[in-house]
Amino acid sequence: MHLLDEVRAYQSVAGDCLGEARRFNQSTVLVDGAERKLDEFALAGNYHHDGDERDDNAEWVVPVEWARAVPREQTVRKTGLFAIQNTAARMRNQFTIEHGTAAFGLDGEAPADGQSLRISIEVSMYKYPCMKCTQPFWWVMWMRAVSPQPADWQNAWPGGPEAFLESGRDFRMPVMIDQPSAASCARYLLRHLDLRGRARHLVDRRLGLPGASYNANRCPACFHIAYWYYYEQVVIAASQDQRRLFVAVPTELATAEWAKLIDDQNSVWVF
Repeated sequence: MHLLDEVRAYQSVAGDCLGEARRFNQSTVLVDGAERKLDEFALAGNYHHDGDERDDNAEWVVPVEWARAVPREQTVRKTGLFAIQNTAARMRNQFTIEHGTAAFGLDGEAPADGQSLRISIEVSMYKYPCMKCTQPFWWVMWMRAVSPQPADWQNAWPGGPEAFLESGRDFRMPVMIDQPSAASCARYLLRHLDLRGRARHLVDRRLGLPGASYNANRCPACFHIAYWYYYEQVVIAASQDQRRLFVAVPTELATAEWAKLIDDQNSVWVF
């Protein structure tokens, strides 16, 4: 940039940072349940430059789960809002947090997916050591519905009532956090509980991870993500420990979304 160049800054998105910054050529996004490298896409911008083999000259990307995005015409404009030229910064400015939250309607936000019904969900968390650094942290393991089965449950099932009857699955079937859709929903519920720190520990499925099941829990101390077999060990330990913790999360959750989570639970994923 040069002296007197026009600069426009606006806040049009809100979300949670899911991980540390990585070089553009190493960054991935989740598309249809599978991770793809960003440089595989035909993007409008140019993110490769001469000399970018050095980290100091390379483009860097921060993974974010966007809770809300709006057109430029609906952006937040108010004197006193926190602004910085960095790609990402820790938000501590309470004035900006309050006005941004209100403007984007993030208080009590619910996934907009078909007909909504208030379903009370329980999220299971258990404190267990990290496989790598042995530092204990709260693992998020599964969710379950504790509300009565809604009247439109069979109609909300993917494929309709016939598909539901053939599935042999139940409204109260627990949903393990071992699919991308379940991890995304659990992050939403934890944010609703004001447990954003734990929500950020749940990350998307890594590129090249073999098999259908994965562990979305990332250690906040060393950032290690254990494979499924260790996650399974945590679940077994929690099921045998009477001190395990269930946190009730009453929230606006679409019937169709909960049905899809249960349908995904035993689906065959090919990667």
